[in-house]
Amino acid sequence: MNTVKTIFFLGQAPAKPGGKHEIPGAYLHAWLHKMGLDDIDIQKYCHFYALTDAFPGAGKGGHLPPAKAQIALHRPVLKEALAAIQPAVIVPVGKMAISEITKEKNAVLEKYIGTKFTINPFEALPHKITCLPLPHPSGRSAWNHMHKELVERALELLKNEVS
Repeated sequence: MNTVKTIFFLGQAPAKPGGKHEIPGAYLHAWLHKMGLDDIDIQKYCHFYALTDAFPGAGKGGHLPPAKAQIALHRPVLKEALAAIQPAVIVPVGKMAISEITKEKNAVLEKYIGTKFTINPFEALPHKITCLPLPHPSGRSAWNHMHKELVERALELLKNEVS
């Protein structure tokens, strides 16, 4: 891609230390490549953060969500990162990140995936920026398979916004 806008991705939590997906944004790379971004673009323009700075542990059904207290403790770090990076676009990834950005408890993915709106994330910036929510890109996600058209629309919106 020629000129790419700076993108701030916000996920739920970092991956399990030593796990196969420990690299931030690893699941997203396939989608970003599909949009036309190469590894150099991703490294240069994409910033990957999470609602908390530590892996919250694993349970029977997968990774545990971070506790509200963990999220609150990490919020100043996110605000500082947003202020330093000054992204053009924020992409909350997954239901928990979307809920935190929109301040909507238990956000419904169907309401947000495939939409575009402006927001000042956590009031960290002097202005609003584009927000383009994505579902968690895990290949295990039944939601993504059941809502392929919303995922495709979201990726198309992101591609058009950042290039």
